[in-house]
Amino acid sequence: MVEFSGVPAAAPPPHHPPPIIPTIIPTITHMRAHATTVRRYCRKCSDAGNRRVKTPVYCRKCQVPLCFTPKKNCYREWHDLLE
Repeated sequence: MVEFSGVPAAAPPPHHPPPIIPTIIPTITHMRAHATTVRRYCRKCSDAGNRRVKTPVYCRKCQVPLCFTPKKNCYREWHDLLE
């Protein structure tokens, strides 16, 4: 009905993909199991020459493990570089 009044119809809002959300690697720990056995080396830290940083965070879309802590956010930095 809007087009009959001489007013153009409003365009639909642009579609933005949902944000990428980090995934914590699921772990099953027993009394004797060490909690860090399922952690992987952070890809961004490894590329920077610091190969000893392990993280339980894994991006399923990019298929890379990345740090995601209050002090260090390799996850965000990695995805900012991809944009």
